[in-house]
Amino acid sequence: MIHNRHQQRGMATSSLIFLLLTIIFGLWLFFNLFPFYLENSKVSKVLGTIQANTEAPQKSEKELQKMVLDGLADKGLTRINNENVNDYVDINKTANGFQITIQYEQRELISGNLFFLNRFEKTVEAP
Repeated sequence: MIHNRHQQRGMATSSLIFLLLTIIFGLWLFFNLFPFYLENSKVSKVLGTIQANTEAPQKSEKELQKMVLDGLADKGLTRINNENVNDYVDINKTANGFQITIQYEQRELISGNLFFLNRFEKTVEAP
């Protein structure tokens, strides 16, 4: 059986181009979505800090709200602020503690009317 070397070279080139396009798309996807998950990680850290605070269970809902806002501001997160805090943050006092839930969405335009939509929800409780 006789093999055509030009045909084989063409297949290798096509495979290489496909592999490069796949890698480029993967990197593009990573760099577009990574900031969303980095921000969510910072939100989780803020809530973890509040949960670990031994004085937090005695605080009022407004004081807890201020702790959340201050923690987010310290981390450089501006999505949740004084004007919209009630849209994203839910604080419930219990008999001897609290429950704080932060819930939000992030959208990233891909092309035209195609978006990435990520929903995040984090809840912490303190007895």
